Amino acid sequence: MAWSGNRQRSQMDRRGGRMAEEEERKRVLVVGGSGYLGQHLLAALASACHGLDVAFTYNRESPPQPLLDALPSLHAFRADLRSGHGLDAISASFGEWMDSVLSQGQQVDFFNDEFRCPVYVKDMVDVIMSLAKTWLSDGKRIQVLLNVGGPNRVSRLQMAESVADVRGYSHSIIKSVSASSVNRGVASPSDISMDISKLIQMLGIKPISFHDGVKATLDAEAST
Repeated sequence: MAWSGNRQRSQMDRRGGRMAEEEERKRVLVVGGSGYLGQHLLAALASACHGLDVAFTYNRESPPQPLLDALPSLHAFRADLRSGHGLDAISASFGEWMDSVLSQGQQVDFFNDEFRCPVYVKDMVDVIMSLAKTWLSDGKRIQVLLNVGGPNRVSRLQMAESVADVRGYSHSIIKSVSASSVNRGVASPSDISMDISKLIQMLGIKPISFHDGVKATLDAEAST
């Protein structure tokens, strides 16, 4: 999917004494606009620009596969990089998934020793929009590495407790366990929290707290 933003400027045509409109068009390509983040980003882009082109590339028919046709003795296997074999994909946000699990009233295990910095989806959109506008308005090439995360370092256990607080669920159904108690077949980093001070300093964007992000997400879900 692509978003086009227009920038216009007027200049004097010396030969005719008329004002000529010179239009510059820059385009932003959004790949995967039907995903969770993509949907929010497209909504923000659509409200800020002068034009929107939507490309539906999905096709029920398999595309031509000349390489596989040329090598009939080989067999291709599809790799599921989202959830892995044997695991159900979580299509909604993690907070919404936690809400659906806790709402059943049964005890659920959550890791107390894996830490992340979850970020509210609209804060992520604000960061992308800020960088895109700098490019569109100033024509500046931006080559910078930024950590984009929330301001809070929280464990999966603390995430579940925040969801329970927002929804009014009892903490008694939240069981604290160590990640080492579950054999997931592959080791997961225990702490991938991040320093976002550079993000705040450069863009002036301060992401909201995890608790406020959970509340905003679940409130939005309830209103739809």
